[in-house]
Amino acid sequence: MRTHALCSILLLCGSSSCSQEVPAAHDARAEAAETPGAPAARELAVKDLRFDLPEAWREATPSSSMRVAQYDVDDACTFVVFSFPGGGTVDANIDRWISQLSQPDGRDSRELAVRSRSERNGLVLHGFDLTGTWSGGMGDQGGEGMRFLATIVETPDGMVFLRLTGPADAVAAAKPDFDALSASARRAGGDAGR
Repeated sequence: MRTHALCSILLLCGSSSCSQEVPAAHDARAEAAETPGAPAARELAVKDLRFDLPEAWREATPSSSMRVAQYDVDDACTFVVFSFPGGGTVDANIDRWISQLSQPDGRDSRELAVRSRSERNGLVLHGFDLTGTWSGGMGDQGGEGMRFLATIVETPDGMVFLRLTGPADAVAAAKPDFDALSASARRAGGDAGR
């Protein structure tokens, strides 16, 4: 599966003149099946981080060469993972996301955005949550009444961005799984506090 994901990403990069190789992510089920005694849990690997994937989320072909992984959460929500050298600061990314969501009543999205910071398994996680009219982008369809959840995981090699988007009610239903996935962030070989 790692080879398939990497090939898909490289094909996308090649067709869009991408100059940076995007690190591959993979679903560790295939590896676990090949390794005697390995746990059978679904695991997403990005850089040296591991995340527990919800069983119901279906792997999809990334719609942008900048995506390390993409999953269909249901018929309405999409979960994506980004990770690349640089990537800007936490505040710069959150400011960019806020600028992509406007409010139908004209209020400032900055006032409504919910931000959090936590430490889990030795990692710093920054949370973001905002609902509004989303402009979309990078293969995503925006629209009114969209909710944008994100977690930024800081690593010594750069940040890993986890993002769940879709209609507000569908994202609300998927939020517990997204929160559990974010909280499971750990370095390879870690146990996610289980």
